[in-house]
Amino acid sequence: MELDRIAKEAAGASETAAVAIRYGGESGGWREDKPFYPASVVKLLYFDYAVEHFPRRTAEFERALRDMVVDSSNDATALVVDCLTETTGGPELEPADLAVWMAKRQRINDWYRHRGCDHLNVCQKTWNETSYGRERQGYGPNMELRNSLTVRESLSILLEFLERRPDPPGYLWREAGDPQFDGYLGAIAPKGWRVASKAGWTSEVRNDVAYFVSPDKQKSLGLGVFTEGTSDRLESVREVGRAVLARIGLF
Repeated sequence: MELDRIAKEAAGASETAAVAIRYGGESGGWREDKPFYPASVVKLLYFDYAVEHFPRRTAEFERALRDMVVDSSNDATALVVDCLTETTGGPELEPADLAVWMAKRQRINDWYRHRGCDHLNVCQKTWNETSYGRERQGYGPNMELRNSLTVRESLSILLEFLERRPDPPGYLWREAGDPQFDGYLGAIAPKGWRVASKAGWTSEVRNDVAYFVSPDKQKSLGLGVFTEGTSDRLESVREVGRAVLARIGLF
């Protein structure tokens, strides 16, 4: 099965979309190594890192993890990032102190890069508005250290996470009624198939990575769709996903 061709056709060869597919032991994609602003998809990586490195978690930290993944809470994400990197927000720092602070913020990047993820930057919190103080300093003067992910790496991380440990808390598994299901790839799942996913959105991007598994667990599909442009791109995530499933023969 020519998954590269399927991905390109499903995306309409658009230069504002990226697609990654894993199906039947094969992989393919369209612009799958193009860096995108991930929005809340980055929370998948923070969850992955937390589960791997913090097997014993306090009730409050667990509450934050749950709210970060299930509800996509930015407030919860702020606590998680602080705990994972042993940093906190606050007033601006002098250069020497800022260097120490930023080095700590690189812990998550370092772990993923050691695993072969070379195109990512995941060291920033997610914001309802914007960053201030040392958090703003941490982006660099020209925002060059903004979070960045490719759809290929994002999907691979989701699938590897579920393979290593099938999400014991169940936070990634979605059902109808969940905005991250109804508005994104979950909405196009074949009848009866389960979906584990993490979506992200801003006024500039609409992104989702998802794992679909059949009721008998004999078939599965990994699919990631990232889009960028104007705020009306939400439908395109579903449309691209629906086109992929149709070409594979699942829709």
